[in-house]
Amino acid sequence: MYKYLTSLALLCFSCQITDSEIEADMIDGDSIISPAIYDSSYYLISDSLATPNDAEKQKPVLVAVHGFSASAWQLQELRDFADSTQEFLVSLVTLGGHGTNYNDFKTSTWQDWQKPIITEYEKLIGLGYQNISLLGASTGGTLILEGMYNHKFSQAPQNIFLIDPIIIPGDKILSLADWVNPILGNDVSPQKGEERNHTYSNRPVEALDQLTTLINQVRIDLEDGWKLPQGTKAKTWKAKIDGSADPLSALVIKRGLKLSNGNATEVELVESNQHIFIQANNRSNWSETKKQLQQTTFAEIQERLIN
Repeated sequence: MYKYLTSLALLCFSCQITDSEIEADMIDGDSIISPAIYDSSYYLISDSLATPNDAEKQKPVLVAVHGFSASAWQLQELRDFADSTQEFLVSLVTLGGHGTNYNDFKTSTWQDWQKPIITEYEKLIGLGYQNISLLGASTGGTLILEGMYNHKFSQAPQNIFLIDPIIIPGDKILSLADWVNPILGNDVSPQKGEERNHTYSNRPVEALDQLTTLINQVRIDLEDGWKLPQGTKAKTWKAKIDGSADPLSALVIKRGLKLSNGNATEVELVESNQHIFIQANNRSNWSETKKQLQQTTFAEIQERLIN
């Protein structure tokens, strides 16, 4: 027993479990608010193109969803790519309870995180857009899978794209969450530079508990196996080395998520050691190889959307 408690104590120490540490230039505080919160006219297609013409209604729209401790900024480069090609539209959703401050993040549920995804999707349908797809990065992908399994989208999307979805956590603190969460305070993962304005440095235990609940449920659903609606295609990209989402997540999706005809959905393991490998923002180790992988993935997403 002593050996177990010692190991647990070392684990908590290594994950930097402590009280919240909030500074003025962090999104965790009250001074920095994500631009997506106060300028939805740029980030959400339902606001920026609220009266689409017939051609715009036919244009592919990709509702893109960021990860657990991030904000819409995480997928900004995907939006930039779409804007540069003019072949498809990207609507950058901010998860509920995100983008404002630590307390909002702490007190929100995974259902709160999911609501803006469904809201934006349904708004686009109401405005007449006819070619809508979903992309989720990390927890964003998990939330999309949960919504699809429980029929929360009134119409089937054309495509589902998952980037490093978290089904089995790579972070050991999540693996033990049911045991250690009651004694934990806060998991601190300090961000650097501009990322401090857009990504939470503090991960409150309450949010970690919500994440654990979500991924456990989605994993169970996938282990049971289920089919996508007719006409919906899906592809998962998974970094081979990923400290946040275990690569086994891709195997669970491969075995459990089927097309309507019963065939497996596509899964690709990519040569990367970076969680959310399509994000270059503020990453000092960004190499030409990583940039090429990002751009190749963006181009493939575009190709799948327009064909």
